[in-house]
Order: sequence, then structure tokens, then C-alpha cells
Amino acid sequence: MSNPFIHIRNWVKGETYNLGALIAAIAEKESCDVRKSNAMKKLNSDRETVHKLSEGKFSIKHVFKSDSAKVKAQTNLLEKIAQTEKDIENWDVIKKFLTIYLAEVAIP
Repeated sequence: MSNPFIHIRNWVKGETYNLGALIAAIAEKESCDVRKSNAMKKLNSDRETVHKLSEGKFSIKHVFKSDSAKVKAQTNLLEKIAQTEKDIENWDVIKKFLTIYLAEVAIP
């Protein structure tokens, strides 16, 4: 003879895991804003660095670099800026997708 409360315990444990996963998914959706703001801060600092390099201002990172290395660093930063701008746009799209998924699929 088996204990009938084992089935109830397993059902409650499964529901608890489901709620925990749902809470984690909602937290990830909300962290999209934090990641977007971090990307925006990074974008601003990269733009300032490119501005300093283009004007020939003093920069600790580029003190001992040659002119060709500074130009290469500037092109790398410009590529990074372009990618970061795309990432900022994508964080909004990802948050919208997560919101729709959570509203329609995860929380019926």
C-alpha cells in the first residue's frame, strides 16, 4: 500500500518549480532594461573616446601608441559603436517578445 499524499506532494513540488521558473523569466524580462542602460552607458563612453582620438586629445589608453595604432583603435571603436547601437535596438525587441510570450504562453 502506498501513501496517497506522495502524489499531492509531487504535484505541489511541480507547481512550486513552475512558479519559480515563471518568476525567473519575469526577472529576465525586467533585466532587459538594465542591460539596455548599460549598453547606452558603454555607447556614450565609446563615443567620447572616439571624439578624443579624432581631435588628438590626451587619453591614457593611447599615450604610447603610434598614429597607425590610434587609427586602428578608432576604427575598432566605430565598429563597436555601430554594434552597440544595434544591440540597444534589439533589447527593446527582445523585451517585447518576452512580454508577449509570457502573456500568451507562459501565463495562460
